[in-house]
Amino acid sequence: MNLLYLSIFEVPSGSISENEVGLIVFDYSRILRQNMWHTNKMLSVICVYEGTAGSGVLRALYSELTTKVDARIVAANMYQRNALTLKELQSIQSLRDRPVEAAEVLLNVIMEQPDAVYLCFLDVLKHTDGQLHIYQTLVEGGYKGRYH
Repeated sequence: MNLLYLSIFEVPSGSISENEVGLIVFDYSRILRQNMWHTNKMLSVICVYEGTAGSGVLRALYSELTTKVDARIVAANMYQRNALTLKELQSIQSLRDRPVEAAEVLLNVIMEQPDAVYLCFLDVLKHTDGQLHIYQTLVEGGYKGRYH
């Protein structure tokens, strides 16, 4: 199920150019509509973008998750459940010495997939040693879905 998300932010005028606004918005390719306006002190931006229910939760906790998710183990378990392709798994596994980057790749893949992949991710976290606290963080403040 794709949802529409609204993102609103303001920055001091002159602190960034309008061309740099796309760098602030996490997933520029999925923006459906974007409006900007200037006042003499602020640049205001409103974006409407499309995503799955899980992608909004992952976006909100992205920085925290990239440092906590054991992407190699989680990706291997998700691959065993057919939630990731071999290419996606190999991409994540190749980042053995860069765990934060591996987690970023995993999260980006999950956010581009249907909700079933996000729900599989939750279930894998729930049943993987050392990852239960991440599952709890996601479902306490986010979208648990009907996988359980």
